[in-house]
Amino acid sequence: MDRAKQETRAGEPWMTRIKEYKIASAFRSAIEDRLKTISEKEKVDIQRLRRQFAFDRLLARLFRGGSPPWILKGGYAMQLRTTQSRTTKDIDLAIQETKLFSGDSEHQLLLEKLRDKAEVDLKDFCLFQITGPIMDLDAAPYGGARFHINLILDDRSFEKFHLDIGIGDAVIEPLDELTPRNWLDFAGFESQKYPSLSKEQQLAEKIHAYTLPRSSDRENSRVKDLIDMLLFIELNSLNLKFLKTAIDETFKQRETHNFKPELPQPPASWARPFAKLAKECSLTTDLEKAYEIVRTYVLRLNL
Repeated sequence: MDRAKQETRAGEPWMTRIKEYKIASAFRSAIEDRLKTISEKEKVDIQRLRRQFAFDRLLARLFRGGSPPWILKGGYAMQLRTTQSRTTKDIDLAIQETKLFSGDSEHQLLLEKLRDKAEVDLKDFCLFQITGPIMDLDAAPYGGARFHINLILDDRSFEKFHLDIGIGDAVIEPLDELTPRNWLDFAGFESQKYPSLSKEQQLAEKIHAYTLPRSSDRENSRVKDLIDMLLFIELNSLNLKFLKTAIDETFKQRETHNFKPELPQPPASWARPFAKLAKECSLTTDLEKAYEIVRTYVLRLNL
């Protein structure tokens, strides 16, 4: 068989011999051609693919080398678990060790660390401009920050996105290892695994966010939490003992409210945005049924 026509994982025909690109324009053109081919073949929005490629080129740098201070979590970790996940526009990382980035200069220390890791040359012509922080985050116990990322390829912006880093959350081991799609196998690159919060802990954090008390004049607008909880449950691979531990540790660490097994009903105003997100995730469940599935599942944990 012609090597250029050998098939890789998932039956996709990509050139398997290593190819050196001497100029960034040729590399960018090859990447854009591949993303276009995937988009047309798999009926996936090409903007989602461009963003995933950009995420992975940054994460390949941030997780390169031993013992990185951060762990992957959030929507992109979910995307790496299942093709049914909703589209996410940012990367979420967690830092457990509060002493590394604490005090008045924590944001500057974070920025310097990010820039230092992002400067690694992986021979992919990707350059990252990192600015910020553009927003303080208060969901994690010790806060956090949002940074703006701009991937430059061939002296032009390829994709812009946000990177959110939370500090001080409980991190319960063992961690998961998630492997992204190999976008660059045509050029001889290999995928790199990312340490991630376990799916049990991610579900625990979703339960915490969904049940977080809000003032009477402020309606819960986090429709995505119900979608994500349903998707985690439908993975059918959760360790229930580990999940119970994760729920207990998450609520204990965040100290915002006590866990109550009876989940509150979602607002009626969620019906339309829920239907839109459910369609994106290939879910046929309506709002009422989704709530009942998640509610019953949590009650059966007997916490």
